[in-house]
Amino acid sequence: MRTAECVNYVGYLEGIPSLSLCTTEVLEKFLAFDAMRAHCDAGEVLCGLQQDHNLYVLTSGTAELHVTPDITITLVPGDYFGREPERRHQMAGTVVAKTAVEVLVIGPQDVAQLELASSASRHPSRAEWPLERSTATARRRRTLRRALMARHAH
Repeated sequence: MRTAECVNYVGYLEGIPSLSLCTTEVLEKFLAFDAMRAHCDAGEVLCGLQQDHNLYVLTSGTAELHVTPDITITLVPGDYFGREPERRHQMAGTVVAKTAVEVLVIGPQDVAQLELASSASRHPSRAEWPLERSTATARRRRTLRRALMARHAH
């Protein structure tokens, strides 16, 4: 991806509540190497929001969010739609491309990895904390805590 596009897209991502704690450096790296992009032609359905767990960021073109027969919202580059991980309620609606569009597709696992990478980069040691290691460590701690609690219960 070209540098100018990357910088512009970072601005889009920084405006999304679930990514607001992510560092610019981590977002740039995600856009350069890991971000999934999709193209849809005019008239194609981008997503039906009830069953989709991804978050989409419109990067070019226009689309429409159809909430009810009477309510339609026009989406432009920088707008996002879909499901954010911290939302507990279901959204209802369908997004249809009005013109040819490009979107970034961000899965729930991407959000978790971006948050983890950002927290590691803010730590004074700037240590790399792989997601698998921190999950395994947490699992070992829970197992150890259970064992200690069981020992003290007897």
